[in-house]
Amino acid sequence: NISVGVRDRFAGLWNEIDALGQKRGVQFLIWDATRSLERQLELYKRGRLDKGTVVTHTIASNHLWGTAIDCIMYDAKHKQPVFDLPKWWIKDALPLAKKHGLSSLYLTKGLDKPHIESPQTKEIRAYAKELKASFAKVWKA
Repeated sequence: NISVGVRDRFAGLWNEIDALGQKRGVQFLIWDATRSLERQLELYKRGRLDKGTVVTHTIASNHLWGTAIDCIMYDAKHKQPVFDLPKWWIKDALPLAKKHGLSSLYLTKGLDKPHIESPQTKEIRAYAKELKASFAKVWKA
């Protein structure tokens, strides 16, 4: 689910992350990018209204407007995704986000290690505030 806008926004960073992975013998994949509001609400319910672990920390995710990606490693030997990224991801890959004008929730808030996002515009911040307020009666945002 990667739109052209998302691909273009993250292209420079992704080229460097891909090179870093090749140097370490692993492949990185974009696991999640643009989400519908329905999908975001489904994820937000996990661990709150549904059983399980909390998987997202906000209703108004940057995924809604295509300004965020979640990355995973791919284990070619076992042909499966690896969601728990290694320590060197934090040390070597996440700082690359800052170089490209992007940010990491893990480096700024200690949340969501695979998540990288671009800054919100004034319009997006206003919409996110409205969205959170509209759901405040159902969930604590």
